[in-house]
Amino acid sequence: MIMCVLSRHWKELMDKTGQKFEMNPDTCTLQNIFAMELHRFQDKIAEIVNCAIKELAIEKVTVVIYIACLLQQRFILCWQIV
Repeated sequence: MIMCVLSRHWKELMDKTGQKFEMNPDTCTLQNIFAMELHRFQDKIAEIVNCAIKELAIEKVTVVIYIACLLQQRFILCWQIV
């Protein structure tokens, strides 16, 4: 699930919670996350994550449609050559 949360979602999270942090594995520790008390923003976080999941689903469908269109065009082009 975390893979669908992009930088724009992290920025939105910081804007809505008023918390500033970097998603750097060297500086972002569990202790720092607990210190931010993000549990107070559970509803806002759930909303952002749900939107990110829906966006990813839409992107996946878009890619499938795009590939299907390319394959159809290639099939038509091959059919015209034969």
